[in-house]
Amino acid sequence: MKVGLILALVCLVSLYVTGTIFAEEVNYTYGTVSKVNKSGGMLTITEYDWDTGEEMDAVYIVGPDVETENIDVWHNVPVGGEIDVEYEIDDKGNKVIK
Repeated sequence: MKVGLILALVCLVSLYVTGTIFAEEVNYTYGTVSKVNKSGGMLTITEYDWDTGEEMDAVYIVGPDVETENIDVWHNVPVGGEIDVEYEIDDKGNKVIK
């Protein structure tokens, strides 16, 4: 009985450490910035839709703690520039850039 309990505990700790339990789903996309809405806190990105095989515009909310690379603040992303982002889908179905 102790061996089974220890084995189960080791498996649980292993799954927790590797992130397969309690992991948040993180999504990733890339494309071309087509609109920057600084006052609304949103970016529109033209991205490839793998389901339809066509490009489409998708609106993303910029989260309050967004981290940027190669720019000082998110709203300085140039329209027409290439971008890649990690985002989560909130409880309302909005795509929120982290």
